[in-house]
Amino acid sequence: MPEFREVHIDNLSSESGARVVYFWSPGSGPCRTFEPQLVDFLDRLGIGDVVLKVNIMGFEDSAREFGVLGVPALAFVVDGEPQEWLFGRLSGEFVFETLSRWKGLLGS
Repeated sequence: MPEFREVHIDNLSSESGARVVYFWSPGSGPCRTFEPQLVDFLDRLGIGDVVLKVNIMGFEDSAREFGVLGVPALAFVVDGEPQEWLFGRLSGEFVFETLSRWKGLLGS
């Protein structure tokens, strides 16, 4: 089962390589339902080791500056810069296809 590496939002810009960043908040119902689906997708794709998890609670302004419009959110980040975003409730198929497309770049 994939394990996320939890990071503080202010440290994202120092991340090198390609990563998936999962933005969430503990009080978010959509995050509670999305996370198990995300874990399943990452497990099926074998890419859980390149996923960073960022709790935005209390850091909403920093999250907004980074580009987060709401949670749950996935950012595909290269060398600390977001390249693509997924926000809110999206179809599982779309999320899986997007993760699949990024799989070859992740961790590089």
